[in-house]
Amino acid sequence: MTYFGIIKKEEIEEYSIESIEYYLLEKDIYFKSFSLNQMEKMMSPTFVSNYDETETSLYAPLELIHEFNDFIFKIYEKHVSSSKHNYFSKFNEEFYGLEYSELRKIALSDFNEIYDNLKIVHVTLIDERISANGISHTYTTGKLFKLYHFQQDIKKLMATTENLLSFLIGDLSFYNEDFFEQNIEVRNAVHVEIVKQILVEINDKYSFEEDIYYSKKVSQVFKFKEYNYIFKNLKSYQFTNKMIENCKTLKRNYIESLYQVLLKFDLITDHKENFIAFIENEYRFKVTKITTFTPKQNIQNDKRVELLTQEWENHDVEKTLLDMFQDF
Repeated sequence: MTYFGIIKKEEIEEYSIESIEYYLLEKDIYFKSFSLNQMEKMMSPTFVSNYDETETSLYAPLELIHEFNDFIFKIYEKHVSSSKHNYFSKFNEEFYGLEYSELRKIALSDFNEIYDNLKIVHVTLIDERISANGISHTYTTGKLFKLYHFQQDIKKLMATTENLLSFLIGDLSFYNEDFFEQNIEVRNAVHVEIVKQILVEINDKYSFEEDIYYSKKVSQVFKFKEYNYIFKNLKSYQFTNKMIENCKTLKRNYIESLYQVLLKFDLITDHKENFIAFIENEYRFKVTKITTFTPKQNIQNDKRVELLTQEWENHDVEKTLLDMFQDF
């Protein structure tokens, strides 16, 4: 973890919360931006800019928020797993032996009831596509999309300076059951995580909507965005990931041939150090260097390049709703 234990307790022991936040700003852990009140003012049609009256606040960066949330969910994982297991155990016992079509109707009713209890208010995004018959079809973002953004807001609410402080100090013992019972933000975040896992599993089993935020294929969109300084498009990232995951015995010479093919079709930027770091970070495979070869310089490399070239030429990704909404 990057942020766990990043500051020393004795350095902030006598500080107020406000002083701690400015300390974190000085350490480049927090950042300064417009306050929520200021952003509301700026949205007004009558807003007049005045630098001296601009309101700012200090915030934790998204990387810290995500890391802290992963930490919290791991600490209190038993609350999540036990609740989820209880729900599905009861469901399977109560409706044992029913036909799939009957189960799907019951599951849909449960899905809607559980979702509605969250009382999510979120804008619906709309897009249109022309069908094979030339008719314009209207598509809207589904409930999982709204759930995803709702959960991101809940995660931010949990990442208060008071809640983050012991994490930043590295005090694991602080996050015990007493903390959980007394902390409303953490309980809310864990509750939403429980609901999310139940809804995602129900949807995966009964296919109410295309999962554009939690399925395995969607994680590739976020990975591509993380490495878009290497890969020139999503398809090139998906191809690279597929080739590496399908390789039974990963070796440096395979990585070199793959890199050569990616360059050949202008799928990546020509920066070996970045590609090496990507391979090490994502696949835990250490590469010290990448050697490129001219044709006929290395016959085995030529064979691998030819095979990988064929793989790329046959590589295709079916378009889905994901293509419409991946930027949100």
